[in-house]
Amino acid sequence: MTGNHAMMTERRWSPFYQWENRSPPPAYRCRSSTNKFMTDELGDPPTRLLVALTKGDRAAAMDAIHAGDDVNARDPRPVIGDQTTALHLAALDGDHLLIRELILHGADVDAQCGTGQTPLWFACNGNYYEAIKELLASGADHTITNNDGYTPRDRVLASDPRTLAMIDDHVARHER
Repeated sequence: MTGNHAMMTERRWSPFYQWENRSPPPAYRCRSSTNKFMTDELGDPPTRLLVALTKGDRAAAMDAIHAGDDVNARDPRPVIGDQTTALHLAALDGDHLLIRELILHGADVDAQCGTGQTPLWFACNGNYYEAIKELLASGADHTITNNDGYTPRDRVLASDPRTLAMIDDHVARHER
């Protein structure tokens, strides 16, 4: 790789919006001019909380949560919203502290978006270990399938042995 692309893939985007050591996950890469165009065409999500999260403004999201915004409101916009909730967006970013705050304020840990994915599915998709741990500890159901019939465990089966082991350990402890 050459130029700026090589530099981007050497660092990792963290939930607190600071560069670390890998390339940014697809969620951040799509927050580009295309997403801005779609937002211009479709408008903002219905709540301050969802607006803050889609713009990557964690502080504004926390303010909206504490001000009483509906933590289970869904973003009805096609394609870029797809019936996601604030918990889906926090899981997509791997922000385990925001996940905890949303759950403390009543967020549904098993809410499914338009494709049937839960916040746990989103966290597994990004291999966000701490976010996955937080969701499982809060009672997220690891057996819920998406519209294609896959569970979050299926998502990490071939890609992340550490997360797979954590899910399997959680299952084993709760089946006793």
